[in-house]
Amino acid sequence: MDIPFFLRLGYRRYYLIPVSMSFEELRSILSLKFFSQNDQLKKILPSQLDDLSYRVDYSDKTVKYHIYLGPVRKEEIPKWINFSQNDHLDPKTRLEDYIKVKEEYPEVAVFIDIDIYRKGDEIPLNESFPFYEEAQTEIENMVMDFSKYIFSAKVEG
Repeated sequence: MDIPFFLRLGYRRYYLIPVSMSFEELRSILSLKFFSQNDQLKKILPSQLDDLSYRVDYSDKTVKYHIYLGPVRKEEIPKWINFSQNDHLDPKTRLEDYIKVKEEYPEVAVFIDIDIYRKGDEIPLNESFPFYEEAQTEIENMVMDFSKYIFSAKVEG
Protein backbone atom coordinates (compact mmCIF):
# COMPACT_ATOMS: atom_id res chain seq x y z
CA MET A 1 0.00 0.00 0.00
CA ASP A 2 1.64 3.18 -1.13
CA ILE A 3 0.61 5.19 1.95
CA PRO A 4 3.34 7.52 3.24
CA PHE A 5 1.60 8.47 6.53
CA PHE A 6 -1.68 8.50 8.46
CA LEU A 7 -3.78 11.34 9.83
CA ARG A 8 -5.50 8.99 12.30
CA LEU A 9 -4.72 5.54 13.64
CA GLY A 10 -7.49 3.82 15.54
CA TYR A 11 -8.46 0.51 17.05
CA ARG A 12 -12.02 -0.08 18.24
CA ARG A 13 -13.64 -3.10 19.86
CA TYR A 14 -17.11 -3.97 21.13
CA TYR A 15 -17.68 -6.39 23.99
CA LEU A 16 -20.67 -8.05 25.63
CA ILE A 17 -20.28 -9.37 29.15
CA PRO A 18 -23.27 -11.67 29.75
CA VAL A 19 -24.79 -11.55 33.23
CA SER A 20 -27.22 -13.81 35.05
CA MET A 21 -29.28 -11.02 36.55
CA SER A 22 -32.12 -8.81 35.44
CA PHE A 23 -31.60 -5.60 33.50
CA GLU A 24 -32.82 -3.67 36.54
CA GLU A 25 -30.28 -5.33 38.83
CA LEU A 26 -27.45 -4.65 36.39
CA ARG A 27 -28.60 -1.06 35.95
CA SER A 28 -28.50 -0.57 39.73
CA ILE A 29 -24.97 -1.97 39.98
CA LEU A 30 -23.68 0.20 37.13
CA SER A 31 -25.34 3.26 38.64
CA LEU A 32 -23.61 2.63 41.98
CA LYS A 33 -20.24 1.96 40.34
CA PHE A 34 -20.14 4.76 37.78
CA PHE A 35 -22.32 7.64 38.99
CA SER A 36 -22.30 9.90 41.99
CA GLN A 37 -24.54 8.85 44.85
CA ASN A 38 -24.51 12.35 46.29
CA ASP A 39 -27.78 13.20 48.06
CA GLN A 40 -27.89 16.71 46.58
CA LEU A 41 -27.68 15.26 43.05
CA LYS A 42 -30.31 12.62 43.86
CA LYS A 43 -32.72 15.41 44.91
CA ILE A 44 -32.32 17.09 41.52
CA LEU A 45 -33.06 13.97 39.48
CA PRO A 46 -36.42 12.19 39.21
CA SER A 47 -36.76 9.18 41.50
CA GLN A 48 -36.87 6.43 38.83
CA LEU A 49 -33.71 5.57 36.86
CA ASP A 50 -34.82 3.69 33.73
CA ASP A 51 -31.54 3.30 31.86
CA LEU A 52 -28.01 4.67 31.84
CA SER A 53 -24.76 4.79 29.97
CA TYR A 54 -21.27 5.74 30.97
CA ARG A 55 -19.67 7.77 28.17
CA VAL A 56 -16.26 9.38 28.65
CA ASP A 57 -13.36 10.62 26.58
CA TYR A 58 -9.84 10.46 27.96
CA SER A 59 -6.35 11.11 26.67
CA ASP A 60 -2.90 9.89 27.61
CA LYS A 61 0.05 11.64 25.96
CA THR A 62 -0.55 11.03 22.23
CA VAL A 63 -3.37 8.49 22.57
CA LYS A 64 -7.07 9.29 22.99
CA TYR A 65 -9.88 7.07 24.25
CA HIS A 66 -13.64 7.02 23.62
CA ILE A 67 -15.26 4.71 26.17
CA TYR A 68 -18.94 3.80 26.19
CA LEU A 69 -20.38 1.32 28.69
CA GLY A 70 -23.88 0.37 29.74
CA PRO A 71 -26.44 -2.35 30.35
CA VAL A 72 -28.21 -3.84 27.32
CA ARG A 73 -31.12 -6.16 26.77
CA LYS A 74 -31.01 -8.86 24.10
CA GLU A 75 -33.25 -6.94 21.70
CA GLU A 76 -30.99 -3.85 21.92
CA ILE A 77 -27.75 -5.65 21.03
CA PRO A 78 -28.11 -5.51 17.21
CA LYS A 79 -28.37 -1.72 17.50
CA TRP A 80 -24.96 -1.56 19.24
CA ILE A 81 -23.04 -4.42 17.62
CA ASN A 82 -22.39 -3.70 13.95
CA PHE A 83 -22.49 -7.25 12.62
CA SER A 84 -21.77 -7.35 8.89
CA GLN A 85 -23.93 -10.09 7.41
CA ASN A 86 -22.34 -9.53 3.99
CA ASP A 87 -18.79 -10.00 5.28
CA HIS A 88 -19.33 -12.78 7.79
CA LEU A 89 -22.13 -15.02 6.56
CA ASP A 90 -22.63 -17.33 3.62
CA PRO A 91 -24.84 -15.53 1.05
CA LYS A 92 -26.93 -18.69 0.56
CA THR A 93 -27.92 -18.97 4.24
CA ARG A 94 -27.32 -15.39 5.40
CA LEU A 95 -30.79 -14.67 6.81
CA GLU A 96 -31.09 -17.95 8.72
CA ASP A 97 -27.55 -17.67 10.02
CA TYR A 98 -28.10 -14.11 11.25
CA ILE A 99 -31.24 -15.19 13.09
CA LYS A 100 -29.13 -17.86 14.85
CA VAL A 101 -26.48 -15.27 15.77
CA LYS A 102 -29.13 -13.00 17.31
CA GLU A 103 -30.65 -15.91 19.22
CA GLU A 104 -27.26 -16.53 20.87
CA TYR A 105 -27.04 -13.01 22.29
CA PRO A 106 -27.41 -12.95 26.10
CA GLU A 107 -30.69 -11.81 27.64
CA VAL A 108 -28.83 -9.09 29.60
CA ALA A 109 -25.22 -7.94 29.27
CA VAL A 110 -22.79 -5.14 29.92
CA PHE A 111 -21.97 -3.53 26.59
CA ILE A 112 -18.51 -1.97 26.27
CA ASP A 113 -17.30 0.03 23.27
CA ILE A 114 -13.70 1.27 23.41
CA ASP A 115 -12.00 3.25 20.67
CA ILE A 116 -8.29 4.03 21.10
CA TYR A 117 -6.81 6.38 18.53
CA ARG A 118 -4.05 8.80 17.60
CA LYS A 119 -4.44 11.90 15.47
CA GLY A 120 -1.67 13.82 13.81
CA ASP A 121 -0.54 15.62 10.71
CA GLU A 122 1.78 12.86 9.57
CA ILE A 123 1.88 9.66 11.62
CA PRO A 124 4.56 7.49 9.98
CA LEU A 125 3.48 4.18 8.47
CA ASN A 126 6.01 2.27 10.60
CA GLU A 127 4.16 3.35 13.77
CA SER A 128 0.90 1.67 12.72
CA PHE A 129 1.68 -1.93 13.70
CA PRO A 130 3.16 -1.09 17.13
CA PHE A 131 0.11 1.13 17.73
CA TYR A 132 -2.23 -1.73 16.79
CA GLU A 133 -0.48 -4.21 19.09
CA GLU A 134 -0.44 -1.78 22.04
CA ALA A 135 -4.05 -0.73 21.51
CA GLN A 136 -5.22 -4.33 21.29
CA THR A 137 -3.51 -5.22 24.58
CA GLU A 138 -4.73 -1.99 26.23
CA ILE A 139 -8.36 -2.61 25.31
CA GLU A 140 -8.25 -6.23 26.46
CA ASN A 141 -6.79 -5.14 29.81
CA MET A 142 -9.33 -2.34 30.19
CA VAL A 143 -12.25 -4.68 29.55
CA MET A 144 -10.92 -7.21 32.08
CA ASP A 145 -10.39 -4.43 34.63
CA PHE A 146 -13.86 -2.97 34.00
CA SER A 147 -15.36 -6.43 34.50
CA LYS A 148 -13.50 -6.93 37.79
CA TYR A 149 -14.50 -3.45 38.96
CA ILE A 150 -18.18 -3.82 38.03
CA PHE A 151 -18.62 -7.21 39.66
CA SER A 152 -16.48 -6.69 42.76
CA ALA A 153 -18.56 -6.60 45.92
CA LYS A 154 -16.71 -3.56 47.21
CA VAL A 155 -18.07 -0.09 46.50
CA GLU A 156 -15.65 2.72 47.28
CA GLY A 157 -16.73 6.31 47.66
